[in-house]
Amino acid sequence: MRASAKTAMPNGGIGTAKRPAKEHRGNGHLAPSEVLRGGSPSVRGDSLIVESEIQEPDDPNCCPTGGVVQSRYSLDQGVLKIASTKRLTVEQAKRTILQ
Repeated sequence: MRASAKTAMPNGGIGTAKRPAKEHRGNGHLAPSEVLRGGSPSVRGDSLIVESEIQEPDDPNCCPTGGVVQSRYSLDQGVLKIASTKRLTVEQAKRTILQ
């Protein structure tokens, strides 16, 4: 099911935010036993990047070890759309933070 809502845009306009059609679990980014934790947004260039840690079943609450799902969003005619999603290992995620 697609969810959409009218949202105020920074420039004063109105846009529509849509949930991505594919969920992370359905496109191979998460195993059935894995859970996404949190979400750290950042802006890189003209994209909004949201990185969520992957918690494995045996991980303590403090320390997810499954890596990161990185989702890149961009504006398309006033609509925030998901441009790409990928799974990163912990080491790959550390390297992207340093770039």
